Amino acid sequence: MNVFATLKTVFFGSKFLSGPVPSDGTPRRDLVSALNGLMPLCRTMPGVHLAVDIREGRVALVLDWTPRTDGNALAGSYHYIVSDEDGVKEVSKSQVLLAENGEGNLLESRDGFSGCLVALTEETEEESVQLENVREVMNPIHSKDIKKEAQPISLEDSRKEVGLKSSKDTEKEAAPISPEETVGKAKSRTLMQEVTTFLTSRYRFRFNVLTEETEVAGVENGISDDHLRYAKVDERWMNSLSLEAIEAGIDCWDRDIQRFVRSRRISEYHPFTAYFERLPEWDGTDRVSALARRVSDDPVWVNGFHRWMLGLSAQWMQFRPDTNRANSVAPLLVSSRQGLGKSTFCRLLMPDALKAYYTESYDLCSPASAEARLAAYGLINLDEFDKLGVSKMPLLKNLMQASALNIRKAYKRSASALPRIASFIGTSNREDLLVDRTGSRRFLCVSLEHAIDCTTSVEHEQLYAQLKAELLSGERSWFNKEEEQTIQRHNALFYKHVPEEEVFRLCFRFATEEDHPQEVLTLSATQLFERMKSAHLSAMRGMTAYSLSRILPQLGERVHTAKGNVYRVVEC
Repeated sequence: MNVFATLKTVFFGSKFLSGPVPSDGTPRRDLVSALNGLMPLCRTMPGVHLAVDIREGRVALVLDWTPRTDGNALAGSYHYIVSDEDGVKEVSKSQVLLAENGEGNLLESRDGFSGCLVALTEETEEESVQLENVREVMNPIHSKDIKKEAQPISLEDSRKEVGLKSSKDTEKEAAPISPEETVGKAKSRTLMQEVTTFLTSRYRFRFNVLTEETEVAGVENGISDDHLRYAKVDERWMNSLSLEAIEAGIDCWDRDIQRFVRSRRISEYHPFTAYFERLPEWDGTDRVSALARRVSDDPVWVNGFHRWMLGLSAQWMQFRPDTNRANSVAPLLVSSRQGLGKSTFCRLLMPDALKAYYTESYDLCSPASAEARLAAYGLINLDEFDKLGVSKMPLLKNLMQASALNIRKAYKRSASALPRIASFIGTSNREDLLVDRTGSRRFLCVSLEHAIDCTTSVEHEQLYAQLKAELLSGERSWFNKEEEQTIQRHNALFYKHVPEEEVFRLCFRFATEEDHPQEVLTLSATQLFERMKSAHLSAMRGMTAYSLSRILPQLGERVHTAKGNVYRVVEC
């Protein structure tokens, strides 16, 4: 058993078999035979517990175990083995020597074994750790620094030396807080108060919920907190704050500054809602329509732009978020000429305080990134809209209609529901830019006939104060069905004509109520394709009945019959 091997090492050193060097007070080599005799006995007993008592000139070993539950007594007799100056001997219970306290050195129960140095249990998992420490306590002769040899050690002291985990944890929980700990906690509390007071007296902090970063601005006399120039707290700012605190005599570390700057004590700040909360009262002048007329006097454009600006403002304000609809229409400024100020006008819509949330970079090749920008930017400019591929249009339309977003940000394990803020606007250098006619209601196209006035400043506060006042008074922020149909008719000049459409218009036109019934033909897409192919064979090369069937619903009404979908047309 490892216990006995350890005891031999404790008493005689690791080389006791080859040549021990006994000294005064050290148990003699005869104890080895006693330990060897106890070893097989302990192997047969359940729950063996070995106690060792070292006194001046005497070593006592006591064993007890768990009684058997089957009623059968353990065969054999009790052995009391003592090693003293007269050698190793076995004595009866009546011959047990009395210690100075008047009690026997060899106790029947370990509960009353107050003088025992250490209790070693074979079945504990901590035996190896405990026994490593036994030698330092049980063999004081090997230490040159200890003057008294083999002094009696109390049970409480032995637990501390051997390292019984359960006893140490119990004593630690029961121990009262020391004065040093109280002083340390008070010092930490005072330090954080000093750091907080120092930082808030010189700076203003806010947590930007869009960027999820803390921003800082230096306090300036005569300037309100709302008009301070804030900057992101990056590594340089953090180091500067730490240096200033140390130079001011505050005994702090970098982590103390970071703990405050990155805590919930910093108030949250939403750039867009905060901007609308600070707006003045509207003076009653219509600045939205005047801004639209800088581009064009077309009534469809002026009215549509006003409705779009209401949708943009509703998203920025987070106006009625439970019922708010997405601003699903995008104005498109169209001109084949360069230098008319299309992109500049788009940037003019952003107030100075919100210019950081305008972007012309929007990659539809990355759907996750494109969706995330809807919650991070206020206005997205689809610059050179005509260069977007046809295959990207379905994704773009889905994003334009999205009102609720479920986004997983970088370094986050789960996705979060975020409100949409962004609205869309675009520019194009070509007029034939719309392919899907049924989806053209999502784009409010306007053709530029002159350069846009971008030199006259925009009164952003009164502009958005007007939009805010109109929303609060109940003005609608989305396009209704009638307005969408008006936009579709208005966009007819901006459709991209495909070869199938051109050949179809050479052969047919869709019937109207004024046409005589005998002139009206009811044909399917396949029948139309065959007649077109017969009339213009060379022009129909490369076309299929399927490609024709995809554009026909965009050109006219499709009628459902028992024989399938047909179209009412008149031959040209």
